[in-house]
Amino acid sequence: GDHRDLHSFPTRRSSDLIDNLVEQGLDVPDHIKIDVDGLEYQILKGGEKTLPKVKNLLVEIEDKDKENILSLLSSKGFVVKSITPLRSPTGNNYIFQNEKVTF
Repeated sequence: GDHRDLHSFPTRRSSDLIDNLVEQGLDVPDHIKIDVDGLEYQILKGGEKTLPKVKNLLVEIEDKDKENILSLLSSKGFVVKSITPLRSPTGNNYIFQNEKVTF
């Protein structure tokens, strides 16, 4: 068959996605929203160098990952500002503010 219309895109690992994007020239974002169906912790771990420079996060957190995510984000200066229940009984939307970043 004819494959001229097919495109290939580089594969990115969730374990270093955020830091890789910034290293490739993306400005450090002020705000990040993450809703990736259970991979939130892995995505956040992939931003360990970038997260301390981010002002706010909105993260959908499933109950099974809550403690790991809260611990990681606390270590980067984030505090919980708001929790909104999801329609599903297994998680919540959390808004975090980084108290170490000035506005």
